Amino acid sequence: MEDKGLEDEVVMESELQIREDNYMISTKGNFPEITFSKRIHELIDRSMAKTIVVHL
Repeated sequence: MEDKGLEDEVVMESELQIREDNYMISTKGNFPEITFSKRIHELIDRSMAKTIVVHL
């Protein structure tokens, strides 16, 4: 397995530029709803790929 380094494993802050076309806010229901674009979902997935939850 090739070591890709930390920068390939996590989303760097410089990559996380959310533009107006990356989200939509709806206030039609009882609660505001924020919908993110596929690009933002992919960044979140990449960032969370090696996250684990530990319950004590």
